[in-house]
Amino acid sequence: MKELKRETSMFNLSNSIVFYVIIGSTQDVLKPGYQDNYWQKQLMNFEGNYTVHYISDGPMKLKNVNIDPIIMPIGSNEFTNDRQLCIRTSGTWKHFVQNHPDAKWYYRGTHDSYVNMTAMLIMINELEKQGDPMTTPLMAYNFHEYNHIFYPQGGAGYLFSNYAIKKFYEDVDYFFSACCGSFDDVTLGHFIGERLKFDL
Repeated sequence: MKELKRETSMFNLSNSIVFYVIIGSTQDVLKPGYQDNYWQKQLMNFEGNYTVHYISDGPMKLKNVNIDPIIMPIGSNEFTNDRQLCIRTSGTWKHFVQNHPDAKWYYRGTHDSYVNMTAMLIMINELEKQGDPMTTPLMAYNFHEYNHIFYPQGGAGYLFSNYAIKKFYEDVDYFFSACCGSFDDVTLGHFIGERLKFDL
């Protein structure tokens, strides 16, 4: 915790991060996730501006704590269905653009994604040396390869700047159409590199 406070002191606290955590279906039996054991505890010592949203199909409990997630998509309980992940990934872009237009950073993970908050703050500092997150497509993720396609691996989570998410959302219909025939994170690699011509 002391390490996070030390790194927080070097972080621009006017910056903001919005976390989107996909936690599946109310019918799922969730294994203990990293968010309640690790990074949410660190957020208690983070003095910056952040918001955490959970994505599911209805109210859920995590470790006996009631949460009221964003319902996405309505009426679905098929977390393992690839199409549902396509809906939820693109849906978080829409929610971010409409509800957090001034937030500088977007993070998307799943309930058991491992987030090292100290490393994330250092990474954000380094990314912001490359450009303004409001006007520059800045990204950080775990790089994987599938069928000769490089992509940001969804289970590990990924971090995108405000500008990147807004550009994603401008072409969200293309992403969703392509995603329904593949996987959400694999499609994202093609979408970023080939469609939008951003450097992966």
